[in-house]
Amino acid sequence: MSAYELRKNALVKAATGEKREIEYPRKADGSPKYPSEIYGENVFTLKTMAKALPKPIFSSFLKQRRGRQNLDKTTADSIAHAVRVWAMDRGATHYTHWFQPQTGATAEKHDAFLSLLSSFTPGGEEVTPIDQFSGSQLLQSEPDASSFPSGGMRTTFEARGYTIWDTSSSMFVQRGPNGTSILYIPSVFISYNGDALDEKTGLLRSNEVLSRAAAELVNLLEPDAHVAHVYTTLGTEQEFFLVDRTMYALRPDLKITGRTLVGQLPPRHQQLEDHYFGRIPSRVMRAISELELECLRLGIPIKTRHNEVVPAQFKV
Repeated sequence: MSAYELRKNALVKAATGEKREIEYPRKADGSPKYPSEIYGENVFTLKTMAKALPKPIFSSFLKQRRGRQNLDKTTADSIAHAVRVWAMDRGATHYTHWFQPQTGATAEKHDAFLSLLSSFTPGGEEVTPIDQFSGSQLLQSEPDASSFPSGGMRTTFEARGYTIWDTSSSMFVQRGPNGTSILYIPSVFISYNGDALDEKTGLLRSNEVLSRAAAELVNLLEPDAHVAHVYTTLGTEQEFFLVDRTMYALRPDLKITGRTLVGQLPPRHQQLEDHYFGRIPSRVMRAISELELECLRLGIPIKTRHNEVVPAQFKV
């Protein structure tokens, strides 16, 4: 089949193909839920943790989070039990330490909550299935670091890496296949000697240095303020292009490099600027609405959406 026929078929399929339908969450009476009711429903927030933990345990965790003490085993075990029950009530069967190695992508390894407990009786071995998640499993995992970039800090046979739970980021569940879910534990990735092997460790260390410097400055300007910590916030903004999957499949340059390397300029691009702030196409609105719903569930607010200057370019 010629390239012309392939492109024609792709365009026809994009225009007449089956539309993806996403059902917006509704209340028991059938009315739509407010965005504020959906916001963060898949996140194990501090408020959710406070309800699930005894007060002394939760206070101990807050002290650790503020940098005043280490997380002891009792506190870690209690949090692990609480988050396992919360996640499994939402269909979670596995957990993963989710981190950002220096590859430009995220990384994860799924481990099941299911464990087998063996006991030996005169009649032979008896195996009992149990669901468990310990504090040590929550705090740390040990993926093989040999296949991740390390900057030549160590030889391959010494390539031991550790993922450590980042307590400043909330855990969350993400929907998986067949109605199941996965518990995601935001983590940092470090070497045996504490060298950063990911993108997040450097960010957290920079935030800590910035906080100390800013607190020192504020206390100099306002001696009565007694500021101990300064928090950094960031308003995210993302511009992106939407390309039909069938059209994308015909472009090896997009699939391999993520950008246009072959082809010609389109007959109409941004000279007229008639696309900017124009009416959002219905198919695009369908895709962005699904994105907004998933972001709401993960506690990510999207305040604005609009067409950008170039055709097929949008921003949230």
